[in-house]
Amino acid sequence: MMDPIYVDDLAQLFPEIPFIIGHIGVQGSFFFGSYADHALMVAAMNDNVFLETSMAPPEVIAKAVADPAIGAEKLVFGSDFGATSGYYVYKGKVYPSYKKRPHPEQTGYHTKRALDVLNEVPMPEEERRLILGQNMARLLRLE
Repeated sequence: MMDPIYVDDLAQLFPEIPFIIGHIGVQGSFFFGSYADHALMVAAMNDNVFLETSMAPPEVIAKAVADPAIGAEKLVFGSDFGATSGYYVYKGKVYPSYKKRPHPEQTGYHTKRALDVLNEVPMPEEERRLILGQNMARLLRLE
């Protein structure tokens, strides 16, 4: 992933296109440098920039929810499942992916972990529902 600050220029050039910054800018759930702050700043400054929650720690998600320029309305839930899988299923058969080794976790692990992290963040249930699907439904114009 690149520094989310680069999304700022694109978001301003194409204001009609929604941009989603993955992991709220956090790299591999361990990088807490400037990328998360850059992601928050870009989302706060651009109406068309949203933040995806997978791999972001609870304190970064909480910071985004509490920021009046961002809020729960600009967050979308993600599990990161598939991006890190060592396998994939096609027509009922299991095949190794680019990692070429079996995945050590059970299917759904990433989703459960992402939900557990999101549930650590104190917020009203209405805001949680926005993050868990209503915002994405709005972005996809499914409402």
